[in-house]
Amino acid sequence: MKRLLITLLIIPALLLTAPPVTAFPEDADASPAIPDAPAAAEEKEATVSAEGLNPLPMDDYRAYGPAPDESCFRKGRHIYSGADTFDDWSYIDRSIAVYVWREWRDDCCFNVARIRIADPSQLRTALERDNIKLNNYVSEIAKAKNAVIACGGEFLAHPRNKSSYCVRMGVTLRDKGIRAHDALIIDRNGDFHITNGFSAEKLEELEESGIEAVNVFNFGPVLVLDGEQQYHRGEKAHYTNTSPNSPNPRTAIGQLGPLEYLMVVTDGREVQSPLPDGGTRQHLGCTIVTLTEFMASYHCIQAYNLDGGNSTAMYFDGGTFSTSVRRGVTDIIYFATLADPGN
Repeated sequence: MKRLLITLLIIPALLLTAPPVTAFPEDADASPAIPDAPAAAEEKEATVSAEGLNPLPMDDYRAYGPAPDESCFRKGRHIYSGADTFDDWSYIDRSIAVYVWREWRDDCCFNVARIRIADPSQLRTALERDNIKLNNYVSEIAKAKNAVIACGGEFLAHPRNKSSYCVRMGVTLRDKGIRAHDALIIDRNGDFHITNGFSAEKLEELEESGIEAVNVFNFGPVLVLDGEQQYHRGEKAHYTNTSPNSPNPRTAIGQLGPLEYLMVVTDGREVQSPLPDGGTRQHLGCTIVTLTEFMASYHCIQAYNLDGGNSTAMYFDGGTFSTSVRRGVTDIIYFATLADPGN
């Protein structure tokens, strides 16, 4: 029997009355600094705060927040390693700060988003037309829920995932569970907890420790656990549902700190991805080992693999930011604003 590995990441909840926090603080001991960009210099000092704003419902996956303010989407320039220069994008309002960029590693294009929110209710999940049996593109589900940024979840309607344990915004949609698949539990404070494999007993242990599960994913694998990289170069990854050792489009989400996250989507399967010089390059994607290394390099405390392949997509600024998407999904993870531009 596998030894139980449960992450109990104890981080105080961000109270609505708490002082504003600086978006993406420049702390060398924390996660890497966002690369400098002339157009984004003053935005790096932006603050996010829930003061005076109403949190979103955390017990209803049908609920969603206000539409993003179109004037808050901006485009600048970022300089990465060597001479590689990429466009970057951002969305900053008083409740959420998002930076999005692309970078190439190991002949794979990574679409990356670093996200800071003011309240845990802004980290949300949703289903296509609120139905666990329907599919649509990530972009269409995200638009319907007024997402600022989004990626696919675990494709609940796919035959191989129909037995997965599933909680979405506090509502248990499936209560069976695939024991061989790792679990990601997101609690009411927006903190990530990960288990190697799944069982009801593991969830009960979390609950007994005071952790309230708002979202539960039963897909995986875990990529980073308590800051420790789980797969390393030169190793073969052994996992049942992801073709881990073949290059493919991939999706992952990680936690960097309190209410701060990294969303990563890789292109692949012979798509043409943008290059720094304005051209494009065809590539296949990345392996689970490469994805793990990427998440660890940004100092994720916890990181978890989500559904990839032909449904892989990152949604931002009203459309699909990545280039691999060819089919729909059932569910998404997304981040919402609390700030209504009409008020």
